[in-house]
Amino acid sequence: MSACVYCGFCSNFGCEHFAKASPQVCVLPVALELPSFELRTGAHVLRVELDADRKHARGVSYVDAAGTECFQPGELVVLCTFGINNVRLLLLSGIGQPYDPATGEGVVGRNYTHQTTSGVGLFFDESVHLNPFMGAGAAAVTMDDFCADNFDHGPLGFVGGGYIQVQVVSGAPISYHPVPSGTPAWGAAWKEAVRRYYNHSASITITGAAQPWRGAYLSLDPTYRDAWGLPLLRITYDFPDNDIRMSRFLTARADEIGRAMRGVIRSEPGPRKKPFTATAYQSTHLTGGAAMGDDPRSSVVNRYGQCWDVPNVFVTGAALFPQNSCYNPTGTVGATAYWIADHIERDYMRQPGPLAGKGRAGADLRRPAAAPGRRGLPRLGRRRPGRHADPGARRGDPGGRAGRAAGGPGRSFGEPAAFTGGSARSPGLAGACGGGVRHRAAARAAA
Repeated sequence: MSACVYCGFCSNFGCEHFAKASPQVCVLPVALELPSFELRTGAHVLRVELDADRKHARGVSYVDAAGTECFQPGELVVLCTFGINNVRLLLLSGIGQPYDPATGEGVVGRNYTHQTTSGVGLFFDESVHLNPFMGAGAAAVTMDDFCADNFDHGPLGFVGGGYIQVQVVSGAPISYHPVPSGTPAWGAAWKEAVRRYYNHSASITITGAAQPWRGAYLSLDPTYRDAWGLPLLRITYDFPDNDIRMSRFLTARADEIGRAMRGVIRSEPGPRKKPFTATAYQSTHLTGGAAMGDDPRSSVVNRYGQCWDVPNVFVTGAALFPQNSCYNPTGTVGATAYWIADHIERDYMRQPGPLAGKGRAGADLRRPAAAPGRRGLPRLGRRRPGRHADPGARRGDPGGRAGRAAGGPGRSFGEPAAFTGGSARSPGLAGACGGGVRHRAAARAAA
């Protein structure tokens, strides 16, 4: 990797200087060198296949780029797609009890949350030049004073908080055109306002927590289906009153900061309001639906991402979080992925079975840790010389090109899809990805 040189047009663009760290840049090339790893593109996983007792996964069924449905056996299945798609795969596979908002029973789909975002538009006099096209995507000034419990909530009537941030970056000339409210939507006056404020405007963003509530959940849509006839994922959600009050408070604090800044001639606060709408981008930091916990009555997986009901299925990603605490989930998603992989290697691979008991809340019932000295990412199977995947596992593939596991982008074919390893005797790991989502704004369920 190279050092960032702040060359501009950073966010939403690739890096010609090779200074952006992401899995496809700094992890995938290394993984491809491993003899036990296979990347299978153009695969769309349909479901995790279970034994007759529905307590053990046999592997996954997927559709390849040619439209052929295949079965990939696996001794271990890890759901590692985008968080809410993991929830859809659990529901399609019949793993865990679906959440019922009417009764409050069930866990899969429960605790869905988003992020409560808002902002303040700032417009400066022409002596202040901000150069919005410069800077790096992660460069910002962030204020943590009103995040979590860093302030007194007593008289405010809400729980949670958020961070207040100024980030001037990626002022792309086509998409970035902030103008004050009241500006005509088109024509000469709009063009003049874009010219006037392109280099003389900025925004203060507020990224707030999102609390779970009974009327926010994920479920299989009863009407709409994907190209393979399977129900889409339905998102039922609206902002709870708590989060609206929080947004109003945080946005007012940001407005005070904006009005005190040198050169500001106009500050326009925009607190979050109901109803939630999917027509305007509000971040893709979706969390919940397969919450991690220490009690199978209120969580889908244990603290190691292992499904309570099917111990050889693990789940990663933001679906594990029981709420959104305000900060972007990406860092914690990465940390929990390493945590889960470490315990798969150190504990599960040595002695397959549940890694946490169903004891009293708070008790750490994990089996004793393996001997020290073997840490890091799990080895996903050992390929013996001259031995390959089971050729009969794939329908219509007598040559056995199916390999050892499958995943899929869930939206279109031809994208990186699967991370696999194993031998004919040891099928290894099946990494499953699948998609299909429909969103609806929620009418509140009875509390």
